[in-house]
Amino acid sequence: NYIFGGYASIAWNSSGGEYVKDPKAFVFSLLNPSNHPLFFKSRDPNTAIYHDYSFGPVFGKDICITDECNKNESFANIGTSY
Repeated sequence: NYIFGGYASIAWNSSGGEYVKDPKAFVFSLLNPSNHPLFFKSRDPNTAIYHDYSFGPVFGKDICITDECNKNESFANIGTSY
């Protein structure tokens, strides 16, 4: 019942476990029954994106897509960092 995503102006990489600054990053929602706002900018651009070899794209502490997400737990906590 939810459709959401994120945008980063820098390419994601899996080189290490670190937050990356991206003042242009944002997360969005196209469909949400909770009636949350549809667009969020990062509250702290210094921690907007997280790069790690065991994850796919991570947006702050709001959206985390894990490696093999069909087997491992991914999550969305919109409103935490964005």
